[in-house]
Amino acid sequence: MQNIRILLIDDEPEIGYVFKKFFNRYGSEIFYLTGGEELSARLAEIKPQAAVVDLKLLNNRNGLDILHEIRLEDPLLPVVIITGYGTVKDAVEAMKTGACDFIEKPVDLHKLRKIISEAVRVRDEKERRLKNRRGKKTSRAVSLSSRETEILRFYARGYSYEQITSLLSISKYTVKSHIEHIKKKLNTTSRHDIISLAKKNSLI
Repeated sequence: MQNIRILLIDDEPEIGYVFKKFFNRYGSEIFYLTGGEELSARLAEIKPQAAVVDLKLLNNRNGLDILHEIRLEDPLLPVVIITGYGTVKDAVEAMKTGACDFIEKPVDLHKLRKIISEAVRVRDEKERRLKNRRGKKTSRAVSLSSRETEILRFYARGYSYEQITSLLSISKYTVKSHIEHIKKKLNTTSRHDIISLAKKNSLI
C-alpha cells in the first residue's frame, strides 16, 4: 500500500499519533480529525482515498452518522468503522450503511492496512469501470434547472448541505434531492467528477 490518503476521525489524539506513525512508514498519509469539524468541506479539501471512523465520538457524535455524511459526499469511499464498545447490532448497521469493515479496538494496524489496501483497489476498479461506461456513451447536452445550477455552484465550492439550506432558504431535503438529480443527469456520484463535468458542460 503506497501513497494512500487516509482520513481518520477519532476523538483520542493518541490514536491519531499512533496511526500517523504506523502508516507513514508505508508511504501513506493520515489526516486526523476529531469529528467536530465541518466534514463536507474537509472531504473536498483532503480528497481521501479511504476513511477510518470511530463509532463513539465526543459531543454525542456517532460514527454511523458520519458514515452517512461521507456516503452522501462520496458513495464509493472505503470506510472502516473502529470501536471499543461495539455490538453485533452496530456492526450490522455499519455494514448496511456501507462500511467496508468493522474492527474492535485495540486495532491491529497490520490487519487494518491490508483491509484498506484491498478496499482502495476495489474502489479504483469500480471507478475505472464507471469511467469506461461514461466514455462509451455518446456525448449529449446536459441541462440543469436554474435552481439546480444555483445549488451546484455552492456545492462545487465545498459548501455543506446545511450552508446551502441557509443561503437559499430551502429545506435540507430539497437540497439533497436536487443534488441527487444533478448526479443522475451528470451520471456520476463523485463530487470531483461532478465539478469537472459541470465545468466541461459550462454549467458553472
